[in-house]
Amino acid sequence: YRAELFPCKIEEEGEEIKIKFLEPQEPSAPGQSAVVYDGEECLGGGVIK
Repeated sequence: YRAELFPCKIEEEGEEIKIKFLEPQEPSAPGQSAVVYDGEECLGGGVIK
């Protein structure tokens, strides 16, 4: 399953990375994956808390 892509801002907070969407989004369920792309290049991802 691949969700729609949304622009976001990435912030480092201590040992965590926070992803903040530039426009309001429906909440994601804990345990789902968040993946960050720059065009076709995958920059990284993690599990939503």
